[in-house]
This record gives sequence, structure tokens and C-alpha cells, in this order.
Amino acid sequence: MKTERSSRAPTLRDVARIAGVSAPTVSKVLNGRDDVSPVTRERVHDAVAQIGYRRPPSAAVDALIAEQLVDLVLPAVGDSWASALIGGVERVAADNNLDLVIIMVRKENSPSRTWVERLVEHRSRGALIAVNQPTAGERRTLDRSRIPLVLIDPAGIPDHSTPSVGASNWTGGHNAATLLLDQGHVSFAVIAGDGHSLNCHERTGGFLAGIRERRPNVTVPVVYGGWMMSSAARIARELLSSPTRPTAVFTCNDNMALGVYSAAHALGLSIPDDVSVIGFDDVVEARLASPPLTTIRQPISAIGAAAMRSLLDIREGHPVSRRLELATELVIRGSVSTPPR
Repeated sequence: MKTERSSRAPTLRDVARIAGVSAPTVSKVLNGRDDVSPVTRERVHDAVAQIGYRRPPSAAVDALIAEQLVDLVLPAVGDSWASALIGGVERVAADNNLDLVIIMVRKENSPSRTWVERLVEHRSRGALIAVNQPTAGERRTLDRSRIPLVLIDPAGIPDHSTPSVGASNWTGGHNAATLLLDQGHVSFAVIAGDGHSLNCHERTGGFLAGIRERRPNVTVPVVYGGWMMSSAARIARELLSSPTRPTAVFTCNDNMALGVYSAAHALGLSIPDDVSVIGFDDVVEARLASPPLTTIRQPISAIGAAAMRSLLDIREGHPVSRRLELATELVIRGSVSTPPR
């Protein structure tokens, strides 16, 4: 069947639209790449033939492909949090016929270019930044580049010059305290992430506020575990070896909660009979722990999707919220019970 052709020359984007794929996928097919399925390859070639597409100079192709890319900057990709975040971002990207590029934050002593340099040099058309917080120098470089940005769960206090998406961390911490108080606990400890993280301050602050509302005379020690299972295990071993050991421990992520599990096991203590534990995030490992971990579910995938939608709105000139917080949820499993007698 013939299609009506306009006076303008067919473009790569026209081919992508007719084939139902992204412009980068069309480029892969036309460049003979082998990482495309045979079915997709055939659809692209059929679309090329249907509209009579001719390849323009490479610079024009590169510019068009860049329009179809979105960058996601991550500190790591091997954990459950990153996997869930990527899944949420990719879902919205796919719905809008865009391809996702992952940029890793490399170690400070790495001889390679920084993530900001890599982002700017390939002329990103939009980026989601899921790092703790860009430094002042990095922010200046990003501001000069005029790359549309959305911050995901930024560590510092949002300055509202750049849109950000996160979770209701304070409410999550408060809900954790309420559950432990309802179970009858009066002795607590908090293993926080680090002293510079906004979400850590909010989670800890919500927990302490919940305790003070009903137990104003109770002192709750707060120790920083750096978000790591190993350091949390070391801290928990000291806390749980004390003659006045807490009967309940709240940690600012699930990773550190599993460190408490390790310490309790090494000391011959039972969870939850001897000590109750609550984490934060609800990663896959939380459900697989023994006993399954009670935690504050952070909607990680939904945060990624919301951040991606905000970025698309910025690219299209639509107004966006400067700060968007998605609700957390208390997930009760087997790691909390009444305190031991």
C-alpha cells in the first residue's frame, strides 16, 4: 500500500515511528549492528523502503539520535535499589520511545573523566542525577551546560533551583517508631547512614520525634554506619553486647538492618525474640532474610518513573514541581515483636 508523501524528505524519526522503535534502534540496524532482533531489523528495513528514506550526513544522524537519549547517573548498578530505580526510569523512557544511557560515578582516584565531564561532552539532552549530591563545582558546570536535570533522592537540602524527587522519609521513620512503641519497647538505638545525607536526617528525625511524643524521657543513641552492612554489623555488635542493650534497632536502610542480623547471630541472639529490627527501602534482600525484615517501603521504581516524567515535562517546556515526595509504607514482617522480659 502506498503512503502519501509530503514535500519534505523522510527522516530517521519517520522510520522509527513507522517501525515502532526508537531512533537509536533504527541507527543500529542501518549501521549493521548485531544487537537487534531479526523481527525488529525487518520492521526497520520495511519502514525504510515504505517511505523511501535516505541516510543524511552522519552529523545530522548523531544529532537526531542524541534527541532520543536520556542519561541516568548512578553511583552503582549492582544492588537492588539501583535495579528498581532503573526499571522505573526505563519503563517511562520506553513508553516515550527514548533510550536510556547509564553513566557511572567512578572512584575519585580514577584517571578517567568525571561523570559531569562525560555528561557535558556528549551533549546530553536531559539527565537524571541519582548521586548523593553534586558538588558546588559540578553544579556550576552543569548550570553552564544548560542540560535539563532532575535530582533523585538528593542528599543535601534541595535548593529548588533543580527539580527533585524523593520519598516521605520523615513519615517513614515516624511510623517505625510508632510500631515499636505499640509493641511495648522502651529501649532503642538508631543506626543511621551518614551525617551529611538529608534523607538520613529525615528518617532519623522522624523516628526520634515519634519516640519523644510518647516517651519524652527516653534517650536514643544514634550511630552512623555509612549505609554499609559490614560497618552496621560492627556497630550492632557493640550495641547488643552492652549490659543495657536496646531491645529494638531502627536502621536507615535495609543493608544496615541485615548487618544487625549478622551481629545478632554472632552473639547468639534471636530476632525478634531478643531484639526487634526495622529497616528502610524494602529491597529484595529484606524479603529473603530470616526472619523476613520489617521495613519502610520506599517506592523506588515509582520514584524513578516520576523523575523521568518530570524530565520529559522540562524538555517539553511544561511546568514541574520543584520537590516531589512519594509516600512510604510500613511493611510488617517477622523481625518485630514485643520486647523480651
